[in-house]
Amino acid sequence: MIKKADSVFNKKDVENRNIYVAIANKISIPQDTTTDMARGIRRFEKLLKEKKTKNLRWAFKFYDNEDHGTIPIPAEYDGLRFIFKEHLVQVKQAIQNPDLVKEQYQKLSKDTGFSFLPTESYLDWMGNYCLQNDKTEQAISFFTLANKFYPQSKNIYSSLESIHKIR
Repeated sequence: MIKKADSVFNKKDVENRNIYVAIANKISIPQDTTTDMARGIRRFEKLLKEKKTKNLRWAFKFYDNEDHGTIPIPAEYDGLRFIFKEHLVQVKQAIQNPDLVKEQYQKLSKDTGFSFLPTESYLDWMGNYCLQNDKTEQAISFFTLANKFYPQSKNIYSSLESIHKIR
């Protein structure tokens, strides 16, 4: 893995990729054969520090109070928070400016190299939340965006129809 990583990190640009590496505290047991894994992870961390590859965001975290069996949940949570750190939209900001949601998903898609869309249920929830807070125009924006991404949705169509009846 280290040899392959070394060749990948020698590229000038890795096109906006993210890596999160976690390692658990390991108490040495004489008959334990997993020490190679810990050494490999540390070599990988050293390689990340040395190469300074362009457009590669990375983080490394040592979990002192975790072991091999308990590390997956906190490491996955922290890893996802690291990868999506700049892509969180606060509800209070979004109901003031629904375009923030569209802009954040476009930015996320560009930053990761993958296409991301807000889910239908998220847009529907945001639209209904706006309606409950007397923000009809913002609700229309969310439902219209949902209709653009999910044109076959009867739920979104129904939400848009009910707003037009109110108006």
